[in-house]
Amino acid sequence: MKYKKLINHTAAIILGCLSTQVFSNPLVITNNTDHDSACRIVRTYSKKCTDTVPNGVTPAGAQNHVIEEGNIRMACFPKKDHETCEALVYMDAHCAGPEIASVKFSIKDGVSDLTPTPNSGYSIIVKDGFNVVINKTSSIAIK
Repeated sequence: MKYKKLINHTAAIILGCLSTQVFSNPLVITNNTDHDSACRIVRTYSKKCTDTVPNGVTPAGAQNHVIEEGNIRMACFPKKDHETCEALVYMDAHCAGPEIASVKFSIKDGVSDLTPTPNSGYSIIVKDGFNVVINKTSSIAIK
């Protein structure tokens, strides 16, 4: 009985440490537009849309939409914490239509580079490495 209790306590401590250390950098997106947004993660072998990742689509009008670090890890796999992952941003839940920006980031440091698509009608502001805001800048239609 003591042994089982010790294992349960040890497992609880390990899970607590993992949740505070491994998954400590969520990406927070504010979408001040009337379109859902999603990203296509660029990999050498795949260009998967984040519509398949939990919370990978930021709904239109969403404020402080959280994408947990574990979901970012899943989307960028096999990239390591410090390696650059690239995402193409779309104003569509299924990565359809033209991209509005290219974003480079790492799991550890957040967004390191942002290249907006000229005349897309949208702007992306990076408040800090893990806090991103999407705004509509004109009436140019994406769809």
